[in-house]
Amino acid sequence: MTGKTLSEIKAKIRDEYTGLKKIQISQIATFFVRLTHMKKGDIILIPYIELDGPTITVATVTKTYHYDSDYFKDDMAHQVGIEPKKVLDRNDLAKKFENFNNSLKSRLTLTKIDKKRHQDAVKYIENIALNALFALNYGHTKSPQAQYEKSIKKIKSRIDESSDELAIKAFIFSALSINEAYLTTFITNEILTDSVKNDEQLYEAINNNIIDRLYERRMRNKITKTYFKKGATICQEYSNLRNSLAHDINSVEIKENEISYPKNKRNKDDKENIDINEMFADLEKYAPIPKNEGPR
Repeated sequence: MTGKTLSEIKAKIRDEYTGLKKIQISQIATFFVRLTHMKKGDIILIPYIELDGPTITVATVTKTYHYDSDYFKDDMAHQVGIEPKKVLDRNDLAKKFENFNNSLKSRLTLTKIDKKRHQDAVKYIENIALNALFALNYGHTKSPQAQYEKSIKKIKSRIDESSDELAIKAFIFSALSINEAYLTTFITNEILTDSVKNDEQLYEAINNNIIDRLYERRMRNKITKTYFKKGATICQEYSNLRNSLAHDINSVEIKENEISYPKNKRNKDDKENIDINEMFADLEKYAPIPKNEGPR
C-alpha cells in the first residue's frame, strides 16, 4: 500500500473484496492511509483488557509501514514496528482526562486524536513516551526468569478460578504474549552488552538491523536457532493459537481442559486441539538458554 492514494487503495479493496459496502471500503481505506503515513517517533495508544482491568499501552513507532509476507496466513502482513513505553490503567487515565478517555472509545480500528482539543492529555502522553520505561520490561528485574514464571503461574491460577470462557481465552492470550515478550527482551539483553552500548556505531548497527526487527517471527527464529539451545521458542501450535486468539477469538473453542483453533482460516471445522494444562506446564518451564551457557 506504500505510496498509494486514497482512491487507489479504495479501488484495490473493491477489487479484492467484492460485496463490501461503500462505507466499509472507505473505513478500511482510511485505516491504510493512516497506517502508511505513520512516521518513526509517532506515538500510538493501544487499548486492551488486561487481567486487572482495561489498559492503554503507550508506544512509539520504530519502523514505518511495511508488508511482511511471513504473516500473510495470520492476516498480519501489513505492519508498523513499535516500541512499548508504558502500560496505563484506563480508569486512572479517565480520572485525569475524562473527555480524552471518552474520545478513545471509537469503534474504528485506527483513530487519530484531536491534539488541539486534548492538549493537556496529549502533553501527558508525550511525556510518558519520552521518559517512561515499559512496565513489562523484564530486563530490569533482578531475576527475569523468576518474574516470567511468576506471571505464567498467576495467569494459570486465574484460569483455574474462572468459569467464563471469554475470560479464559483472554488469560491464555496474555500468557502466550508474555512468553513472546520475554523472549524478545531476553534476546535484546543478550545482544546489547556493555561493550556494544559503549560503541556508538556498533550499537546503531545492531539496533537498526536486529533489535528493531525482533517483532518479525523470522528474525526471532533465526536468532534462536543459531545462538540458543533447543526449546528457545515455543511450539508452532502455541504460536498459531495466539494468532487465532488475537484475530478471531470466536473461532477458538474451549471444551473441558482443551482449547482448539482452526488449522485453516478457510475451513474452521478442521481444528487443532491443545491440552491447557500441558501448555501451561510447557510455558512455566520455558527458559531460553544460549548455546554457550549451562542451565539457569
